[in-house]
Amino acid sequence: ESVKVLGVSGSIVTEQLRKKIIEKLTNNLCVVYGTNECWVITHVKHENVLNNVNTVGHPCSEVDIEIVDSKDKVVPTGEVGGLRIENIGMTKGYIDDEDATKKAFKDGWFYSGDLGKFTENGELIYLGRADHMMIMNGINIYPAEIEVVITKHPLVIDAAVVPMKHPIHQDIPVCAVVLDKGREVSIEELMYFSYQRLGFSGAKEMVILDSIPRTEQGKLKRMELNKMISQTLSLSKTILLMFSGGLDSTYMLYYYLKNTNYNSHVHHISLRYPSEPRWREEDIASRNIVKLCQKIRPFEYSESRVDIGFYKYVGRDSDTQLLMASKVAPNLNGKVSVALGWQYNDYQSDLLNGRARDKKSEKLWEALCNSMDAPHGNSISRELLFPLVEMRLSKREMIKLLPKELLHLTWSCRTPVKNENNISIACGKCHPCLDIQRALILEPKLS
Repeated sequence: ESVKVLGVSGSIVTEQLRKKIIEKLTNNLCVVYGTNECWVITHVKHENVLNNVNTVGHPCSEVDIEIVDSKDKVVPTGEVGGLRIENIGMTKGYIDDEDATKKAFKDGWFYSGDLGKFTENGELIYLGRADHMMIMNGINIYPAEIEVVITKHPLVIDAAVVPMKHPIHQDIPVCAVVLDKGREVSIEELMYFSYQRLGFSGAKEMVILDSIPRTEQGKLKRMELNKMISQTLSLSKTILLMFSGGLDSTYMLYYYLKNTNYNSHVHHISLRYPSEPRWREEDIASRNIVKLCQKIRPFEYSESRVDIGFYKYVGRDSDTQLLMASKVAPNLNGKVSVALGWQYNDYQSDLLNGRARDKKSEKLWEALCNSMDAPHGNSISRELLFPLVEMRLSKREMIKLLPKELLHLTWSCRTPVKNENNISIACGKCHPCLDIQRALILEPKLS
């Protein structure tokens, strides 16, 4: 005997799920939203379940819902806020839990801890728990909104969004998806699908899993999912760090090893200029830095030598690094992103010359990627990473953050001198040398 009527609640009811229920079980599907404290609060009638899949319907009769800000002021229609509810059958508090009762029940209202907003026609759009909201670069990101959008993709049958903590950007929204059995789609297509519909508020990382861990009631097992995402991302993404042995690239290497789980491949380029006979010291220092950093966590390492005899111009070093990166990247596993150690003040100086403003490095990298044979070129990200520019760290700040044993090895002197054995050594008088000397006196702490 077929199902006459089916009511669904307890979690987000995606468009895919609504369609499957109608196809397999019954046309009389009713989507409801409620809480233990208030029972059913809103409902979507069966004739409207596919008309606006983003909403959980209109408030039920005898139910009042208001969307309020952090000061309990009602927000305008269309703006996001916290839900407070009043109805005849709601409970008045929690037994033997006075603190929780004071927090959730105020002036006759129940504060559910959920986020939402009203449409112009009075339907409620549920945006998840307030404590699940993410903040990225100061902007609120709502996981439920991303989940609803990405499950509209015809090949996605389940999705969940969790934050990946970042020391600069705060919360990075990472979306895990499950595809329809036997179907395939690229991460890039899913990311673009999200970006088209949500713009900046969409997912910034995406992984494809066989299943998303949930309870029998459909609630997300967040700790378990975080572990699965971390393992998948670390296996599928490689950061190619172009390393010179100087202060900037040393801090970039140290930062990535300490603050990310990505596979890292470090490539040191020995840039040898006839006018700057310090490359031997730089090479020795760079290899010693690599040995020390391997103790933080293991990474792959390679090196190359480039003899440069042409005239010096702005961006010469970064162009050479990009040319070598185009040779190294195709040999690495997984999705490869290239990171350059531009420091913020140098980047600002470069802007004055127009190079950064005109995105000349980015254009060169795009051309180099396009010249690679498939499938190698397809696995390499066109987006260059400039982590030190994003962090806006000064050289002095990096000096304070680097462990002393690494700082001793960085080769940043601008005017090296010869000692009695005709070996180039740091002059001890230029600005980089003086900065390092001051930092060493201050005994910088390990970050």
